[in-house]
Amino acid sequence: MNCVSGDEPKILRLNRHLIDTGFVETIGQVADLLAKEGDQNVADWLQNLAAEIAKYLNNPSPTITQEEYIEFLDQVLITTTRSDGDARAVYPLLQANLNKLDSVFANLLEAWATANLPKIHSEIAQSIAVDIGNFSDLIRLFPFGNRADNIEIAIVGYKIVLKIFTRALFPEQWANTQNKLGTAYSERIRGERVENLQTAIACFQQAIEEYNLLP
Repeated sequence: MNCVSGDEPKILRLNRHLIDTGFVETIGQVADLLAKEGDQNVADWLQNLAAEIAKYLNNPSPTITQEEYIEFLDQVLITTTRSDGDARAVYPLLQANLNKLDSVFANLLEAWATANLPKIHSEIAQSIAVDIGNFSDLIRLFPFGNRADNIEIAIVGYKIVLKIFTRALFPEQWANTQNKLGTAYSERIRGERVENLQTAIACFQQAIEEYNLLP
């Protein structure tokens, strides 16, 4: 209500995980209150906003096909590789595909890595794992889209990296990734807060243990 005119879509987009029927009902309640207080113009504006959001909730965007998700995953990996994980190259791609940054994408990333990385030459698999790690860093800090989904994607990515850069063969890289995974769990929105923090602490402790063993 207090934002600069024209910023409303951006604010709604950044907080889309909060937009549901309860949000629409709250807007309606505030509009009724303002109308009773004599602020009919703002009340009408809020009622129109509630109607538009309700229309969106009842008619969500068309379903994204599996092929579109796969194409987007290819674009993400290629862009991350070519830019060496440069946010200036990756973020515009992510911002143009906010509707694909969700649990389906996270599951696809995990399935793709599980099916393909074990079959690839170790050096190539390691290179791809580095790119996935870089992308995980970027998506965890990405300021747009659904924050909860972004963190879930990052967690999946870090876990993939840990399977390639194992503790036995790559202790330093493994510890670094454990540290990042711990940070992601400490920021996690989904799941139980206490369990997320316990997992984060366990990751940090394992990272510290390995750091102490490094020469």
